[in-house]
Amino acid sequence: MLDTEIELGQKVQDSISGYTGIVNTIGDHISGCTRVGVHAVGEEGSKIRNDEEFFYPDQLEILEEENEYTEMDSVTESNVETGAHVEEAVTGFEGYVVVINYHLYNCPQVAVVSTVKPGVSETGECMWFDEPRLSIIDGDDFTNAFEDLKEEKSTATGSVSDKGPSMDSP
Repeated sequence: MLDTEIELGQKVQDSISGYTGIVNTIGDHISGCTRVGVHAVGEEGSKIRNDEEFFYPDQLEILEEENEYTEMDSVTESNVETGAHVEEAVTGFEGYVVVINYHLYNCPQVAVVSTVKPGVSETGECMWFDEPRLSIIDGDDFTNAFEDLKEEKSTATGSVSDKGPSMDSP
């Protein structure tokens, strides 16, 4: 579940750099932070770069609530959750979900950190898959471990905190 009021397709501006564009990606991370991918646009909607920059939601100002992009059918729900133990259907790659990226015009894409599976994957390898290719392996996940960690610790980067970045760090 996404923890932000920002939605795919909205036009936003970064309050620090002034970077302006359309929200193309919203990422839900196992660490508890949400990151928003913004694709830059120029005057009259022309693309000025073919990449996107990522920001914390709190540093973005919504410039347009609705536009031609917000009318698109985007999938913002997933059948898997961060921390779930999953297996990919084609390769047999197995591991734990660490990021779920929701995209404008696409199905969710999921980052999976591997478990050791001889001939398929090594420990710590990370691969991205379209969510429909993943199936949940019951009985084993990291979800509760990260929820406990989020309650115990807070960092300056907001990586294990629901509060986001802190300006109070030295």
